[in-house]
Amino acid sequence: MNNSSINIKLIIITAGTLCSYLIGAGFSTGQELLQFYSSYGLSGYIGLALGALFFLYCANAVYTASKTETFNNPYEGYHYFAGKVIGTFYEWYNTIIFYAIYVIMVAGAGAATEQYFGVNPTFGGIAVAILMMVTVLMGLDKLMNILGFIGPVMIIFAISIGLVSIFSNVGAIAHIQEHVHLIEDSQPYSHFITSGIAYMGLCFIMSVPLMIATGSKLSSIKEAKIASVVGVLAYCAAAAMIVAAEHIYIQQVAGFQVPTLKIAEQFSPIFGMAFAVIIVIGLYTTGAGLLWSSVRKFAKDRTRKSYAITVVLSVIGVFFGGVLPFNELIGLILPPAGFVGAVFAIFIVYKQFFSKEVVNEQNVETT
Repeated sequence: MNNSSINIKLIIITAGTLCSYLIGAGFSTGQELLQFYSSYGLSGYIGLALGALFFLYCANAVYTASKTETFNNPYEGYHYFAGKVIGTFYEWYNTIIFYAIYVIMVAGAGAATEQYFGVNPTFGGIAVAILMMVTVLMGLDKLMNILGFIGPVMIIFAISIGLVSIFSNVGAIAHIQEHVHLIEDSQPYSHFITSGIAYMGLCFIMSVPLMIATGSKLSSIKEAKIASVVGVLAYCAAAAMIVAAEHIYIQQVAGFQVPTLKIAEQFSPIFGMAFAVIIVIGLYTTGAGLLWSSVRKFAKDRTRKSYAITVVLSVIGVFFGGVLPFNELIGLILPPAGFVGAVFAIFIVYKQFFSKEVVNEQNVETT
């Protein structure tokens, strides 16, 4: 194929799948962004910017590897970058983390449906978990089509809520630091840079198998690189807008499990209803991607074994998601996982420099 031509539709679907996969965990509820960025006040934006650069570098490396290497299982990416021993650790550690965050998505769905729709959180969690399960049972291609379509829509909604918040209450920007103490207790780390990079480390490390699986469907390295840039920058831009909205309405969102719903309610009941639906969809898309990643560790896509594992993991997830509190789960699981993800970047840098040395040696031998 001519590498100079690119498939824009496939790039958008791939980037949209990444965004959609991260949105539930990243900012649809606003809880994670409040803890990792908003709680540091204006310094949180610096942490977010540095984290975005970190994420972009790592994502570019993984998407590129998905085209230059052949992986029988997307989890082999951990071995490719970190070697057999450390790669095995990352493989199993992240398998556990993927499933733990999937449970968080189920719990989040219950919290969101209860806060806005008044639905019993157990019923809300079960309904969304069933949608996740059905999506995974349909296989990766269907998952990409669904998430790839939903992702851009949710990015637009997230950016919109940030812009509307800013323009409707510009004066509040000057008072952010005065009220940041209301949410400072939720800070996962003592420094905003550590928090910023760790959170993007979490986003990156939980995306490795999905990036390898979806990136392999692109036609060239060029498309893989473009998809990484589009996906990461769109996600980070939308995250920045949600952080801005949380700062604008910092007094209103303090203490709420789903801050974005509280923000949406400041505009109108209709907008609040629309964003409530978006939040639940975001939890669904991330949960579906995480459930797929968990199942893919143990079985190939769309096999009888994968179907059985999907159903079993869904049932277990509903149970734990219904009895554990959403915001406490986030504070317990995500900070250490983010640190482990950030450390993985060291192996990526080493691998890339080492690979360049190998390529140079091969070039010398053939000349």
